Amino acid sequence: MKLIKFRIYNYRSINDSGEIIVRDNTALLGRNESGKTNLLLALYSLNPADKKMYDLSEVKDFPRDRPLSEYSEDLNAVDSYWEFSEDEIKELKEILNTTQAIKQVKISRPYQAEYYIDFIGFEEDKITLPKVENNDENEIDTESEIIDKQKFIEEQIDKAKDWVSEMIPTFIYLDDYPIINGHVNIDQFVQRKKQNQLSSDDIYFQKLTKVAGLDPEELHELLSQSHEKRQQLANRAGAVVTKKIHELWKDRTLKVRFNLDAGHFDTLISDPTTVYDVEVNLDERSRGLKWFFSFYITFAADTKGGTADNSILLLDEPGLFLHAVAQRDLLNHFKKDFNNQIIYTTHSPFMVPTEDLTKVRTVNIAQDEGTTVTNDPKGDSKTLFPLQSALGYEISQTLFIGEYSLIVEGITDFWYLSSISEYLKDKNKTSIHKEIVITPCGGARKIPYMVALLTSQSLKVLVLLDSESTAKITGNEIIKNKLIKDDFVIYISDILDNKKESDIEDLLDDKTFDKLVEEAYSKELKGGKLTLNHKIPRLIQRYELAFKNLNIEFNKTRIARLFIEKMSHIPDEILSKETINNFETLFKAINKQYKKLKE
Repeated sequence: MKLIKFRIYNYRSINDSGEIIVRDNTALLGRNESGKTNLLLALYSLNPADKKMYDLSEVKDFPRDRPLSEYSEDLNAVDSYWEFSEDEIKELKEILNTTQAIKQVKISRPYQAEYYIDFIGFEEDKITLPKVENNDENEIDTESEIIDKQKFIEEQIDKAKDWVSEMIPTFIYLDDYPIINGHVNIDQFVQRKKQNQLSSDDIYFQKLTKVAGLDPEELHELLSQSHEKRQQLANRAGAVVTKKIHELWKDRTLKVRFNLDAGHFDTLISDPTTVYDVEVNLDERSRGLKWFFSFYITFAADTKGGTADNSILLLDEPGLFLHAVAQRDLLNHFKKDFNNQIIYTTHSPFMVPTEDLTKVRTVNIAQDEGTTVTNDPKGDSKTLFPLQSALGYEISQTLFIGEYSLIVEGITDFWYLSSISEYLKDKNKTSIHKEIVITPCGGARKIPYMVALLTSQSLKVLVLLDSESTAKITGNEIIKNKLIKDDFVIYISDILDNKKESDIEDLLDDKTFDKLVEEAYSKELKGGKLTLNHKIPRLIQRYELAFKNLNIEFNKTRIARLFIEKMSHIPDEILSKETINNFETLFKAINKQYKKLKE
């Protein structure tokens, strides 16, 4: 059975959640105190993992802003809708003795601990009744026979409902995630197991040994028999777990080793790629790593023929202690390694499945309506902020970052380079190589951070800088810190041999830039006359001073916007031969360094 949607009523902050459509993985996105946890707890009460259904509390669970006179034991709390598999549809047909293929069932619960099960679209008259021998074909059914027929139908329906009660997946709710101990006394563990006195820590140690393919009792017996065999088993187990952790934990390469020293079992983790390959006990690793390791071990044990094999996982704020990259790894873990349906709450941008936003449900809260859920991204700015952040990050990753990046100072550099490169490409002239992605940085001072970020991800980087003091300092800094080689830092002044200082705008011919300024600032300059100091080498600096003398603020972004607007309509009028030659020279220089970078 597969959960396809549910709806919560009359529970804590929820009056009516609205219908919540469920996927294989479903993210409930909302700000703190919006009622995300209440949604999971109410759903969990439908069929808890231990199969012990319980009454909901009129004091604790009934909405506190409503009078108790509205409460009753049969007040509905949960509606859930389930879809049967093909095999289950066949089995249900046999149980009901019907020709009808029933594909869905609705399961509800009120405040008292009981189910209401309704087969969607079920028609009683399609149940095949048993044949009754009757010697007189003209004899009409008696009232008792009619009652027997109805009794037979009711019995079949009851059997079908009992079958559904057994088939429905259980719910496992987790908010306080377990941490596996890195140091365990095997002798004491074995004794407690014999006495049926296993603690919660013992249970999680048992899960670890199950995933690692170890038997604690065998390890205990081998203590006095074969130290070599114990170590061989432990080495193999470490290799098995290390291989899986490599697939899941992308933050950095880790190695897991299990050490059996006398009667103790230690989980040791090292960083083999570092200079000092030091083994550290799991207990002493970061909280994030301990959480991820324990989460993997717990569910690897429980979902592979374990207690969670036929369960839906309700996870409240998973990955809270993880770094952003590790949260992405956790999402991939959900997607690749679980057959279970997972419903989780989050307010982290990095737990938003941006590859498929149909998995996201937004949780909102208002004074009158209480907690409500929308299947489309709707809500106030605080609710949607993680989604906006996730999308912004995703767009920046796909639009501005590639295997080969040309980092530029700002968005205006991006506009000039991309628009002119596309134009020259259409004219079969030299353009920026198609594998190079132009990455605007938001200022020269931010470039070292962007270079460090991209190179840390093994991406190849070129840097294009203006030729002024701040840019020169930036260029020297990234070379001095060995972020990239000096060959891969290109200055605009290298293209314009006759200028010691220059910006991207200096690649445009002076007359073109003059016309752009006049048009862009026609209102402000009406009646005023610009006096340009041509001894100033940089066009931007030249105009900034001239505008300052007229008490007008100059913004180079306005000029760039007008330029790309004209490029979309009249590129041949805006690009002179001088401009084209300058940019072709720049693109040749960029492509030359790109080839070196690739080699």
